[in-house]
Amino acid sequence: MRSAMKTEQPTLEIFETAEGKANGAAVEETAKLEPYYVERYSWSHLKKLLADTRKYHSCLVAKTPHDFTFVKRNDPECPHSDRVYYLAMSGENSENTLFYSEIPKTVNKAAILLLSWKPLIDLFQASLDYGMYSREEELLRERKRIGTVGISSYDYHRESGTFLFQAGSRIYHVKDGGPNGFTQQPLQPNLVETSCPNIQMDPKICPADPNWIAFIHSNDIWISNLATKEEQRLTFVHKGDAG
Repeated sequence: MRSAMKTEQPTLEIFETAEGKANGAAVEETAKLEPYYVERYSWSHLKKLLADTRKYHSCLVAKTPHDFTFVKRNDPECPHSDRVYYLAMSGENSENTLFYSEIPKTVNKAAILLLSWKPLIDLFQASLDYGMYSREEELLRERKRIGTVGISSYDYHRESGTFLFQAGSRIYHVKDGGPNGFTQQPLQPNLVETSCPNIQMDPKICPADPNWIAFIHSNDIWISNLATKEEQRLTFVHKGDAG
């Protein structure tokens, strides 16, 4: 019992090396051996090191801007030709969120243009991830490489300027561009009201009508209307009532 409670400790293995070589009979006299030590870890320790390394690499990848969307400004009086949206981490916190940058109409090709990052949405308290993911939801997160905190992906409807994204266990939407014009200040996202009690994942906007969205809840597809709050369950793969 006492031996079972002992923690695994790395062992040391000693090797010897020769600093240099000489010709002929002088080899034995000039060769100088020095010991060096190599740590030997247990399988459980190596598994933990690998998991920590993967977690560190995922944090580095998340800090790099990704998922770019370019939108034309179409304003002759505006000095900018396009606005580009993307996901990235700010230096203030460790959460992935939406940013945008303005692209000027005139660019000096001989110089490097550095675009400033501007937050599209204001800081808000997203609903926390509660409960456990199902096996199918875990596979979906792995396929989409969702391992970051905050907004991991978003859907965008160009004509209406609607952004739809999951943050924590809930879905949010916000508008920028389209008939509403382009904002100059961070926007407060709107929560999609739903009766679904568990985590809502993978939200998508209907291309024909941006008021209608679809998402996954407990392995089933649901649709919801952002304007009327109407909600409907489309599939019944998960065992449960239809309400």
